[in-house]
Amino acid sequence: MPIRDEKLRRQRQKQLKSEERALSKKLLRDLDSLVPVKARVHYNLNGVLPSKRCNAHLLEDLRESLAGSEWKRTKRSVVEDQT
Repeated sequence: MPIRDEKLRRQRQKQLKSEERALSKKLLRDLDSLVPVKARVHYNLNGVLPSKRCNAHLLEDLRESLAGSEWKRTKRSVVEDQT
């Protein structure tokens, strides 16, 4: 009986992992359309995303985009506090 339970457990794990991969892929594709593409000197145009970025480039661009918006927000609040 434990062998069967182990088989079912492994089968369920594979199914969950597959569902998780599919969801991650969908979320990365959705995020790809929302994040501006940064110009790169050595830009390799054979990524898997619709923008031709690889996942690492997408995450780098997202980090820079968020850091820039955070900087603008912080700068704006400092300027408002000074007036």
